[in-house]
Amino acid sequence: MAEQQLIVNSKNSYQEEILDLEKKYMEKIYKIINSAEFIKDLELVEDEIRDRYSDYKNIWKLKNKIKIPAERLVYHHIYKAESKEFTINNLYTSAVSSDIGIIVNDEAVLCIDVKTNDLNGNKDDINKIIVERNQNSFDNSGFHELFKVKSNLDTMMRYKPNYPILTYLIKIIYEDNKFKFCLVKDNENYPTIQLACIPNGDLSDLFDYNIISGVKTYTYDLKSKYTLSFESNNEREDFINNKEGIFAIKDFKNAYSYNGITLWKITYGNKKYLAYDRNANTIRLDYEAVKNRYDSNGKCWEGIKKIILK
Repeated sequence: MAEQQLIVNSKNSYQEEILDLEKKYMEKIYKIINSAEFIKDLELVEDEIRDRYSDYKNIWKLKNKIKIPAERLVYHHIYKAESKEFTINNLYTSAVSSDIGIIVNDEAVLCIDVKTNDLNGNKDDINKIIVERNQNSFDNSGFHELFKVKSNLDTMMRYKPNYPILTYLIKIIYEDNKFKFCLVKDNENYPTIQLACIPNGDLSDLFDYNIISGVKTYTYDLKSKYTLSFESNNEREDFINNKEGIFAIKDFKNAYSYNGITLWKITYGNKKYLAYDRNANTIRLDYEAVKNRYDSNGKCWEGIKKIILK
């Protein structure tokens, strides 16, 4: 994995345009979520959940009580921020996109995903940039030959005027100990709000086609003609140990080569499989690669910003 290469004096004007647009809207979104109005409304959401904690927990049995209010909060303030400098022209009509998809200033599509993380539930992921297939367009084909990493989001609109699609992640951190709820505040290690810009897929070559630090979840093609199913673990082990043409792949747990096809040992439901086509479903991005960005003039800007509430 590699940090972004500089493209000063490049002849690729489209890449230069994307780099400058990503920087421009990173600054705009950060200004919105760091505004006094946004923070005030976020704290009103916190107050509401605190006051009605027993209702949310016992009546509606909500585990993540801030998820929907957080999405609604971001929607509201993005649209509220509309001005001559930030004109929302239309919605982005594709069904494959993040939580918010809008066309802005007749120059770009903003796809903004809103995530909420519980300090008590998944602390390890709080300071990691985690995205799913529909939340980014980056080409990570340089990650590893045994893993397929497919991004579903387009790099640009498929129809004219083919604006580039810029992707951002807003993460809000809270703490819910099953008795009370609060936003995480005054904590340098776990910022209340994080904003990240995920590089557009048409910039992938500037990162050597890989910004992955790890894979969180996988999917498999269980209907493939190459996938083998077994009724028991013993049946599968007998096949692995006795079938000609199958052997374990070095340095990969549960990976096997069978007549040139890579198969993975998994359990799904009551069945055991040697499954074909391991796809990375949710990926962790390299923090430094996402953070250290450069515009078309080679000026450094931060692709990750943090807000710590007091």
